Amino acid sequence: EEGDIFSVEKIRQGYLNLSNLQYFSSIDINPVEGSQMGLMDLVVTLEEQSWAQFKFALAFSGADFPVSGQLGWSDANFLGTGRTVGADLEGSVYRQGVAVNFKDDYLFGPKFGGSVSLSFYHNVVRNVLQDIKPPIFVDDDVPDPFTSAEEYDDALASGNLNVPYYSTMQYDSIDISLGFTASRYVRTTLGRLGVNSGLSSTITYVWYDSDIYRPYSELVRDNLHEWKLVNTWATTFYWDNRDIYYNPTRGHYLSQYFGLTGGPLMGSRDYIKLTTRADFYHTLFSVPLREKFDLAMVLAAHSEMSFILPQINGRLEATTKDLLTIDGMTIGHLPEPRHGLVQ
Repeated sequence: EEGDIFSVEKIRQGYLNLSNLQYFSSIDINPVEGSQMGLMDLVVTLEEQSWAQFKFALAFSGADFPVSGQLGWSDANFLGTGRTVGADLEGSVYRQGVAVNFKDDYLFGPKFGGSVSLSFYHNVVRNVLQDIKPPIFVDDDVPDPFTSAEEYDDALASGNLNVPYYSTMQYDSIDISLGFTASRYVRTTLGRLGVNSGLSSTITYVWYDSDIYRPYSELVRDNLHEWKLVNTWATTFYWDNRDIYYNPTRGHYLSQYFGLTGGPLMGSRDYIKLTTRADFYHTLFSVPLREKFDLAMVLAAHSEMSFILPQINGRLEATTKDLLTIDGMTIGHLPEPRHGLVQ
């Protein structure tokens, strides 16, 4: 501000703040001698860039039909208001849908923002365990080929859950979600300390051929040809001291997520999800090649750990798609997985 003592650190922080807006393709801050001795003016030269972004992506995997696609559009300064509006389309054999979102970083005041999201998805949930062969369980969720809840729990504890593929099934679901989130942060000498918290509600509809299939989960059976409500209150606390959020060259991002599904919020699901995340960035070298362009190599490290736990009332009601998954490469599980944690 006018009259402040000249500070290189404040100038650097101002430059990073302007960069993180992603509104400008070029930012130049030059100090020049002021009208009197001991005074200095800062001349800031900005070159605006297009705020709208279009995204098109194809992904290839080893699945039965290995191609999936995404198409997206977003405007980070919609109609010059500083608000973000976006839409995404996703298409694959097992998932199709659309999502729209709105975000205003100053919705409730300075450094106090909010967002709204609405999505519609069709999912094909595969590899679902069944309970169709005798003995048929009604009060317990025990899949074939296990004949008792104790036998199933022992298999989970030992990690020997070997269910033949031909014993599994798949079902279709429609998920319509509406979410509201508020965000608040404060800037300190250690970086940004913030919290995001919001409520999302999803109505889900399931269908499959009940004359042929019988999923072992009572939740899925009760959802057959019925609309069910799932409510989640999610809160994330974070500490962020990255220099540039969208392309960091140094700093870290630490966060703790708490997700409360069902319980006092009611609904057809009951569980708690915890996720701890840590990202670190460090520039190994930076070589100036020409004005305003450096060749740099940045070392990035990412670690994340998640848990699915029973609700406060001790109930754990979750379907296969609610639980955690592993991919055998970057996502694994702790030794001796238990029912509801990894399946």
